[in-house]
This record gives sequence, structure tokens and C-alpha cells, in this order.
Amino acid sequence: MDAATGRLAHRQSRPSEGRTPRFFALHPDGSALYVLNEDSEAIAVIAVAGDGTLGPTLAQLACGSPVCVVFGG
Repeated sequence: MDAATGRLAHRQSRPSEGRTPRFFALHPDGSALYVLNEDSEAIAVIAVAGDGTLGPTLAQLACGSPVCVVFGG
């Protein structure tokens, strides 16, 4: 984020690890990005470093046509 303006800035891109990425969500603790790949019927869990950069894929979770994810409290 740009400290002066508060705007988000592009930091990095990487493959979604599947077909038809439909939704993504950052884990509440900021440690992982969940990418829901609808036509691959899987959720890719990607590591997020402290500086916000994306790391390796931590897991591929089978899920029939995922379209959204909600984290419980």
C-alpha cells in the first residue's frame, strides 16, 4: 500500500494453480491466500510472506466447483 495515498499497488502476480479462478480470499491471519479454481474443482492454498509476497503452494484441496469461502470466528 502507498503510505501517502492509502492506495493499493500491484506487488506480484502468479498462476492460480488451476482452471477458472473464481474467488480468492486472504486467511484472517494473513499467512495464506486461498484461490478457488472452479473448473479444476480445487482450492489452492498459497503461502503469503510477511511482506505480502506470494510463496509456494502449500496445498491443493479437492472441492466440487468451489465458488466462495468464508472463515469462521
